[in-house]
Amino acid sequence: MPVSSLVAANWNYKRDFDDPDVVGRMEKLRENLKRNGLVVNILVRELPTGFMEVLDGNHRLEVLRELGIETAHAFNFGEITDGKAQRIALEVNENTFEADPLKLGKLLKELSTDTSVDDLAKTLPWSPAELTNYIQMNSNYDPDEVDAPGDDKADEEFETVRIPASLRALFTQQMARARQALEQGLGRAVEADEVVGPFEVILVTFASVSTESIAADIAGAGVETAPPPDRT
Repeated sequence: MPVSSLVAANWNYKRDFDDPDVVGRMEKLRENLKRNGLVVNILVRELPTGFMEVLDGNHRLEVLRELGIETAHAFNFGEITDGKAQRIALEVNENTFEADPLKLGKLLKELSTDTSVDDLAKTLPWSPAELTNYIQMNSNYDPDEVDAPGDDKADEEFETVRIPASLRALFTQQMARARQALEQGLGRAVEADEVVGPFEVILVTFASVSTESIAADIAGAGVETAPPPDRT
């Protein structure tokens, strides 16, 4: 349908376009539309004025206008109530699935063999530092190195705890932020192994601590890590 017939929803609850975080994401969206076109339909409803109100796709609408694109693919819900329109927007935007960071890192590693991390960062929602951490986290993870129950190498005073995917994702995000802070403070590029130290490894060894206790500690403020015990 014509882009000129589309109007943004005045109840859109997303951050304003001039928000610093949104500005960067808009640039990625702009590059994405230039590269791939509009691959996800905009969702709209009919207004009594004859215009189509955008339920999902207000940021895409803004970029389409900037790029001078005159038509867009849209799914029309027809004449629906404000409440139904708003609920559809929430259901579409907020029902997302969390990525497995190890699988994501593997996929990004495969993509990085054909294109640079900087190029991937132009259209993906991560910075070059965050992408590099995902890739290197996957490269450094070897499930065969985890001591199995009854392994002769295992120290009976300790148990090896497999950190859930959600917490691995938290580690990855925090490592990326730490790396960015170091690069800004030092005024130079920072290697991944300069950041890994505070977090040690994705598989962490604790003395008789349950996964639930670890999760509770990480969820709290001021979590500190210590080097794993010497098991030689």
